[in-house]
Order: sequence, then C-alpha cells, then structure tokens
Amino acid sequence: MKVLLICQANACRGPFAEQLVRTIGPRQVDAVSAGTHADPGGTASWQSIVAARAHGLDLSVHRRQPVRPDLIESADRIYVFDRRQRQFLTEHYPDVAARAALLGEIRGGPGGEIPDPQTGSAEDLDLCYQMIDIACRALVADISHAADPPAGA
Repeated sequence: MKVLLICQANACRGPFAEQLVRTIGPRQVDAVSAGTHADPGGTASWQSIVAARAHGLDLSVHRRQPVRPDLIESADRIYVFDRRQRQFLTEHYPDVAARAALLGEIRGGPGGEIPDPQTGSAEDLDLCYQMIDIACRALVADISHAADPPAGA
C-alpha cells in the first residue's frame, strides 16, 4: 500500500510523517511525502531535522519534491495536513481531490488540521510533531486493521 502525505514545502510535516510511517508501519506500507510548493531537491529545514532527532527520526537525507501526477496516481491513500493542500488538489488535480483526507481527522488522530510550524517557535514544531505522531500511529493502526482478515475467515 502506498500512502502519499502532502504538505506545503515538503520541509517539515511531510518528511516527519513519511519517516514515522516508514518506521512504525508494516513493511508493506510505502510512505512518500511531497509538497504543493516544494523546492525540488532541497533538504528538510534544519529546525525540522533537529526536532525530528528528539523524536528518534533522521530527516537529514530527505530531499524535497513537489506533488506530481505520478505520485498521486500511484497512491492508494492521500493525506493532507491542512485545507490549503486540499484546495491545491482541487485546483490542480480535481479528479483526485475527493480522495484526499486530512491526516489529523483520521479516526484516533488529534482532530482537524495540523498547522504548519515553519514560522513558529521550537515549541510549535514539537507540538506539530506530537500531533503528527498521534495521527500517523492512528493511520498505521487503520491500515493494519484493514489488512487483517475478518474473524472466523
């Protein structure tokens, strides 16, 4: 199963969620992140790299990539962090916009949007990563539950 995580610049939220899902998810789940306004080939922000280390993740090898048709077409599930990414999909990829869900609204998630902490404080970034952690753990549980055969089967 391929999960596409779409954020704004692909420098903070998306890379963290991608690495977290890859770390805690089952092997058959392939997570990839992209940004609606990503600078191709750029790295994760240094603040994101430092904050992710505190959560046991290494974003130093991440390279930003923009949302592309091939990423969307190959995704089984598409998640966005806030309504700006959903609006971007509506404008640029109207056929798939309805498939995109807010990551924070997954059952068991933190609820609502996961705001972009890029212009905020270190505490804002840590709170964002805590919200993403809750949402990604709920996502992995949902995928695992969906993959489990029904009882008695």
